[in-house]
Amino acid sequence: EPVPQTTATLPVKWQRVRSRAYETFLIQGPTDFKMARNKFKATMRLWSSLPCRV
Repeated sequence: EPVPQTTATLPVKWQRVRSRAYETFLIQGPTDFKMARNKFKATMRLWSSLPCRV
């Protein structure tokens, strides 16, 4: 399990992405952590719309 345990230093559990909501672990400062959903939805939509050459 690569997800660290919740501690006093890291009080938020980093959730796995399990849906199209694109769960994201935000680090906003040395002690400011939180989970967000669809935080980068517009960016993901942009990248998904670009043609891909393989």
